Amino acid sequence: FTHEHQDHVCGLGVLSKKDQLHLYCSRYLSRDLRGMAPSAVFTYLEPGQEMQVGNMKVTPFCLSHDAADPLGYIFECEGSRLGYVTDTGIIMRNMPELLAGVQGLYLESNYDPDMLANSGRPLELIRRISGRWGHLSNEQACDFIRAIGHQGLQHLVLAHISPECNPPAKAQRAMRATLDELGLPTQLHCAAMAERLPWVAIL
Repeated sequence: FTHEHQDHVCGLGVLSKKDQLHLYCSRYLSRDLRGMAPSAVFTYLEPGQEMQVGNMKVTPFCLSHDAADPLGYIFECEGSRLGYVTDTGIIMRNMPELLAGVQGLYLESNYDPDMLANSGRPLELIRRISGRWGHLSNEQACDFIRAIGHQGLQHLVLAHISPECNPPAKAQRAMRATLDELGLPTQLHCAAMAERLPWVAIL
């Protein structure tokens, strides 16, 4: 688990009634999750400390979000690496180095700044979303790819896209222009909210 916000844990209660779950999260986050899954077995993760889960190595790292100890992840298996970065208001200083060389990346591209500013939402909410403890804009996501993009980046999934402030086509256009600017052959995908993304193979 990355953090305790409802859009990330809403299915936990139902799943925990069917099977005894093995949950991986920070020790602090487990306090919020235990009430939803009292029979679950928890394994605590610490930022920067690798953990072996079956044949997969998992490395958590800190994010900047208004949540309890939010985490991003790097998953590594048989030489392939996948980065998972959502719900962070800024790119943390160590993230470009940690995620350099990944073959796959699941990256937040939450909002278009102009659409957010003119969304009619309360000013406090706009400031929260666009602040350092909020979410990444399309521009911030593109800047991150400029920092870590490489020829071996096979797949990039744009995620956590705001239905009100970021039409998927707008997010994809911005990122496609960035990939073309860098001359990268990366396949670009868009993860719709509340819909499963088809399987993507990383070689």
